[in-house]
Amino acid sequence: MRVAFLAPEFPPHCFGVGTYCKNLTEALADKGVKIELISSARRYEHENIRLHSTKLSGPIPVQWAGFFFLSNFHLMRLRDVPLIHDNSFLPILSHRPIVVTSHYLSTVFQRKMKARRLFTFGRFVMFTRHLEFKLEKNSMRRAKAVISLSPSMTEEMVKEYGVEREKISQIPNGIKYSEFKRDEDKEDFVLYSGRLTEQKGILELLDAIKLCKRELRMTGEDVFGGKWIERVIREKGVKKYVHLLGFLEREEFIEVLGRAKAFVLPSLYESFGIVALEAMASGTPLIISNGCGLSEYLEDGKNALVVSPEAEEIAQAIERLMEDRRLWKKLRRNGMRFAKKLDWSRIAKRVVEVYESVL
Repeated sequence: MRVAFLAPEFPPHCFGVGTYCKNLTEALADKGVKIELISSARRYEHENIRLHSTKLSGPIPVQWAGFFFLSNFHLMRLRDVPLIHDNSFLPILSHRPIVVTSHYLSTVFQRKMKARRLFTFGRFVMFTRHLEFKLEKNSMRRAKAVISLSPSMTEEMVKEYGVEREKISQIPNGIKYSEFKRDEDKEDFVLYSGRLTEQKGILELLDAIKLCKRELRMTGEDVFGGKWIERVIREKGVKKYVHLLGFLEREEFIEVLGRAKAFVLPSLYESFGIVALEAMASGTPLIISNGCGLSEYLEDGKNALVVSPEAEEIAQAIERLMEDRRLWKKLRRNGMRFAKKLDWSRIAKRVVEVYESVL
């Protein structure tokens, strides 16, 4: 089987979709699928993956325009590839069968963020609301099959985008379980990792830290530039509790993730949240907001603490984990068991079944 796989973002500097694309293509290639990877990666080494780079320097609009034109150029050259797997929502100038994975729904983002104060990414998304919705809707309606990451995403696709339920396959994201360390010796700090934007519940998390006065370490960067997060930390009076680690290389990130006593992902809207699943695979108990798609697969108090993205609830959850050793061990144990079930090798098998259904 050969597949043209469109991945507009690729590690290390990317959103969650980049992590999904890298790990899924590797897992598919390990199963013998021949991947024609159309991506922003500079180079890639795998015997079953051939890279067709779309990398351009410049601001994000230039990069996305470059991806649109270059990806369609590469698809024209790859006419003999029978199937396209798209992760971009950008128009594809081809009549071949298309499988679309939805990593984000603008309709949900608008509802979650409408009444919030926006500093960074949110402003851009609000401005492009109508265009985003049209692109998403056209891509999903045109596709032969659509992959949804969570139950609520499936329902949104049916009700708001008019996608036929029978062509939606609900397949969660995964992790490479063997990649992570699972030492039980932890350090006394809470970890957050991700883009530093208000969409991720950063403001609520900082307010929670002010309430519980626990050490918070944050990895990630503001991909849109600026120092707004440092200003907010000062304004909220939590500078002595918060340590910004910036962007970490993969090995260093895994090390920090394994040392944290708890991981918090308080996103207002998150289609899934791979990094939270990585925390579970590391044996680091998880606090996750009900705004994340992953939370729909979890059981509060059994394999994670699921909270509303509000400062008081986040602070209370942090205190529970830090003080209740029995609960901490329970969430650690059950979290690892849950994460192991979502290894990429299992996810890739389900994606191959989707490919086969449209060929």
